[in-house]
Amino acid sequence: MIFDFRDWLDSPFFPKPSERQVVGIVRRNGRRRGLLRRSLAADSCYAPAWYQLAAGGMYDHPDTAVGYARRAYELDTANKWYGRLYGQMLVRGERYDQARVLYRKLLRDDPRDPDNYRILAILYQQAGMPDSAVRLLDSAELRFGKIPLLVSLKRQLLVSTGQIDRALEEAKILAEAVPYEMENRLVLGELYSMVRADSLALAEFRAAVAIDSTSVPALASLAEYYNRRHEYRAYLGVVKRLFMLDGLPLQDKVSYFRQLTSDLRFYREYFFQVDELASTLLLRDRKST
Repeated sequence: MIFDFRDWLDSPFFPKPSERQVVGIVRRNGRRRGLLRRSLAADSCYAPAWYQLAAGGMYDHPDTAVGYARRAYELDTANKWYGRLYGQMLVRGERYDQARVLYRKLLRDDPRDPDNYRILAILYQQAGMPDSAVRLLDSAELRFGKIPLLVSLKRQLLVSTGQIDRALEEAKILAEAVPYEMENRLVLGELYSMVRADSLALAEFRAAVAIDSTSVPALASLAEYYNRRHEYRAYLGVVKRLFMLDGLPLQDKVSYFRQLTSDLRFYREYFFQVDELASTLLLRDRKST
């Protein structure tokens, strides 16, 4: 799996304003930029003004914002907010080599911030250096312990580099340490599936469902297991349980149903179960309205 920074830019770390908010931001920014530029005309070494200009130009002028952010950071390299914004601007501008150099320095300056490890690991992966990313996340684990976001990232890296056995061993340790955490069971089940340990995978998916029988991710994982194994009666039984849940959006239920009825031979063979699903879908739809 190769991480795409566009996914990160679309995440809550980079919230996007609505169109109406953008109009308001542009108007306010126009007035504010004028005041900030007057401040810089009086004192070009006033770092907060450069920082505010960079932050205000994040969405409309990212290239210019990089220059502003760099200037603020160069004037006060001890300010973590300036460094963080400069790093974000470099990533947004797809200047990954520069961002990697910067985040190495940010990590040296502040090794207590887990996010520096996470972003630098992603930058290593982006540069085709997954082993460096894994070693970095190992060091973060020694410092902070198990942080779910970093654990998940390291597992993705291990799987993408073919180190599934190591990913599996670490997932086992985590599941044994916190046996009633549903997510740990699902992860372990998926990894067992990758190494074709089907009976162990099934046991983990069932354990996840036992922990929370109303969990959409747990039931969906169990359903997908049966689907991959071509155990269609069991698969349809779990899909029916999914259809009973309000947590699964109606459009997802309709998508499931369309897939099931797209193959005429499958539809004929499992007609009665598919018909039950149609009835369940209709009843849940009426209930929601």
